[in-house]
Amino acid sequence: MKIFIFIILFFSSQSLSSDLELECFGEPDLPNMYYGKEILGETWHFGFESKALGFYFSLNESKKTGSVRFIGFMNNQTVQQNKSFPLSNLDITKRLISAKVKIDIDRKGAFEIDRATGMVRYWSQSWPKSVTGTCEKLEVLKPKF
Repeated sequence: MKIFIFIILFFSSQSLSSDLELECFGEPDLPNMYYGKEILGETWHFGFESKALGFYFSLNESKKTGSVRFIGFMNNQTVQQNKSFPLSNLDITKRLISAKVKIDIDRKGAFEIDRATGMVRYWSQSWPKSVTGTCEKLEVLKPKF
């Protein structure tokens, strides 16, 4: 009987730990700067381009842990494309999710997600300085095997 109660308590605590998967997209306040070279004319040019940026959040609300994956602006030579970064100072309330992230020594940022409206804000001291957008909850299917 004691083993049965232990098993029930163990599995109920596992079911209470809720995972939250979010997919967020937005536009930076400042466009991305780029340099380009025209092959035929051998001339260099400088320009701006506005790029949609994405964030994939994987959060565990009960353990207050999580990670974020950036889509659209990471340098492929310095960071692997599918690399997730752990979130620090993660605060999850009924109204707001806020966290900080450290990508490398130069790139640090902070997130704030309004749970009522789905609005996400990201700000950093390096590019992109600020991104605003919207988040959607992802329904994660558990594999059959």
